[in-house]
Amino acid sequence: ECTTIRQRANALMHEGWGHMLGDGQWNLDIAAAAMAGDAHTALLLLRLMERMRSMVEHEFNVSLHIRNGFISRIASEAAQQAYGVLHVDEDSDNAFHYSAVLYLHSQHDGFEGGDLVFCDSG
Repeated sequence: ECTTIRQRANALMHEGWGHMLGDGQWNLDIAAAAMAGDAHTALLLLRLMERMRSMVEHEFNVSLHIRNGFISRIASEAAQQAYGVLHVDEDSDNAFHYSAVLYLHSQHDGFEGGDLVFCDSG
């Protein structure tokens, strides 16, 4: 399923759908996939986000709704460096209290990059 959604999202981004955030970085959300006429990809994105929401709810015993969800394609070295800056999602929007990240590639299998690291003070 991850391979399918990655391939379909990449195809849409190559066609210019989604949001270009800078040199080599694109985001594709459900609305962009739907506007492109690709209901299958939009539904796959929705299903994936819903599954992740459900897992976070279960893990933290909270009730959540999806505020924002997208797939990012980070293609250039500059975008990789900018994306790798230490940041807190909650700082960008007060409604963000939980974030979920799912890599659609495995490291060293089509993906060469850093690791997801939590920098807790504790």
